[in-house]
Amino acid sequence: MNSTLPRYLVDLIDYARSNLAEAPILRQMSTIDLTVQPEVTERRFQYDIRMAYIFGQGCAYAERGSTFCGEDLVGRNALDHLHTFDRSSQIAVMDALFAKFPKKASDRIILEGEVRVKSEQRPAFYSRNVVAKLGDARNKRVLMIGLVKAIARDLASHGISVTVTDLDAQAQTDARVEQDQSDRLQFIHPDDISGEIGTFDLVLATGMTLANGTFQDISNLCRGNGVPLMLYAQTAAHLAPFTIGRGADYVIAEYFPFFVFGGSSVIEFFDTDQMT
Repeated sequence: MNSTLPRYLVDLIDYARSNLAEAPILRQMSTIDLTVQPEVTERRFQYDIRMAYIFGQGCAYAERGSTFCGEDLVGRNALDHLHTFDRSSQIAVMDALFAKFPKKASDRIILEGEVRVKSEQRPAFYSRNVVAKLGDARNKRVLMIGLVKAIARDLASHGISVTVTDLDAQAQTDARVEQDQSDRLQFIHPDDISGEIGTFDLVLATGMTLANGTFQDISNLCRGNGVPLMLYAQTAAHLAPFTIGRGADYVIAEYFPFFVFGGSSVIEFFDTDQMT
């Protein structure tokens, strides 16, 4: 269990306790066993998705087959028992809680149609907002933590040099293949990030960093090297915008149902502190 919480999460818990007029009762906990390949050139993703419901649907990706704790806490005050959850479940529960609080996005898109079609629409939204923050994007350097081929390729098509890192062994192999096929796509091993991070103009990091416990270290590295951090978050889409000013500088939030599921998929971009 995670009895010691990172600083950003402690701050958000304090904010929730100060701003809730009703108890955050946990109404649902579940896990989705997900295997998906959005389109033929993308890799197969295999994860568990922790699901929680309090004021909205909270979600957090977890490693396949990882321990799931918390079913016996359904019906109880989530904040009072948060320390007993595994980290992915903690983030899913906090995500479900932060669905209560209004947010102000600066850009928004709704993806419609088949999964294949939505997977083709999605990267353009990412590039639009990354390019807007980079200014003259050509020859700027972006570190992508968590490989999504379609997004990396789209960023590269704008003249951005994209360096990819990932903890997943298959993703590392795929990233090396992409490197061989494009002079604007490169791979760096996760162990080498700390020594190189100051050379980038932007870090684009998956929301899974919230669930696997690496977000605090990454945000500290970015802040120490003066590099802005943009989270792209299916994990904790409701919660992630509130990390702006507490580790993140920008957030792309993808709400459930994600683009790999049926129905409409909403994506929003945030670039202002949601707690001020």
